[in-house]
Amino acid sequence: MGTPQKPVRHGRPDTTAKPDTTAKPDTTAKPDTTAKPDTTAPQDVLVIRVEYSPSARFPQVTVLLAYENPASAISESLALDFAAGDPAQQRAWTVRLANPTLRSFRWRVRGFTGAGEVVEGAWTAGSEPVVVVDEALLAHLGA
Repeated sequence: MGTPQKPVRHGRPDTTAKPDTTAKPDTTAKPDTTAKPDTTAPQDVLVIRVEYSPSARFPQVTVLLAYENPASAISESLALDFAAGDPAQQRAWTVRLANPTLRSFRWRVRGFTGAGEVVEGAWTAGSEPVVVVDEALLAHLGA
């Protein structure tokens, strides 16, 4: 015969029964969903996005980007070419940083006219992660 069960009185189970203490606690590791990433901490990479809108005056444009950190012997540069026949474009450049607090870079635009003339802007210091190359910016080249 099995273990006798307590009878159910008036349609309700007996609530005086003791809890089952033989069950083991769940020790499976679960991810902490309450932790949020620290967005104020410096990152070890610098991502610069270049947005290009086609220009009638300069059918071809080159954007020169440069990052330097002499203390860490880092000197990197990149040239991004854009053509007016292309739709509006966006490209990114990623630089690994030895010192996450040094996030400034330099950039300049070189425009090529349809007649073969090359007009180059001055180097500009940048700290914002976006460089927008549009008709308004290109209007200042060679001015």
